[in-house]
Amino acid sequence: HAGVDELTVNNADNPTELLELVRTMSHELIRLANEQKKTNVVIEELLSTKEELEETRKELLTSNAELLKTQNKLLSSQSELHNRIKVLEESHHFQTKGKKTDVNEGSIQLSPNEVYS
Repeated sequence: HAGVDELTVNNADNPTELLELVRTMSHELIRLANEQKKTNVVIEELLSTKEELEETRKELLTSNAELLKTQNKLLSSQSELHNRIKVLEESHHFQTKGKKTDVNEGSIQLSPNEVYS
């Protein structure tokens, strides 16, 4: 496209040149309007994508918070189980008073506390 600048407009001195300038300007305006439409479509798509990404981000944050709650519950349960195991081991230790003889094998076994310590 031949560019339409101020110099070209000022130097056009006959109706034919002026008509050609008007045609060129019209084509350029149509081309620019089409470019603007395309740009607007892209902008709309980007805004839509941005909204979708924001929604996904919120969902992920919510999911992450739920996972953290579950993780904390599991850690709490794990701690509780460790405490119960410790109590059972101590109870077993006191009941057997340390070592006992296994009748089947004739060997001496250690209580759980002695095995782990």
